[in-house]
Amino acid sequence: MKTEIKIIKILLHENREEVHTIREISKKTGADYRIVHEAVQRLLGKGIVNKKTVGKASEIRLVNKFSKEVFEAEN
Repeated sequence: MKTEIKIIKILLHENREEVHTIREISKKTGADYRIVHEAVQRLLGKGIVNKKTVGKASEIRLVNKFSKEVFEAEN
């Protein structure tokens, strides 16, 4: 759950138009790639983020949907 909040914070507080890959998010959070990948999968399941595959990379964007996790990350 902490990793999910960290990911949401990165997506919220940085340029909303900027594209973030799982690897970039992993570096910014300091978490292992696998942990970030699993957290992104959970966020996808909750409908909080969108994922678009471009080549071998996955672009992650925050969906304009309010949820408990988004409100928690804003604090």
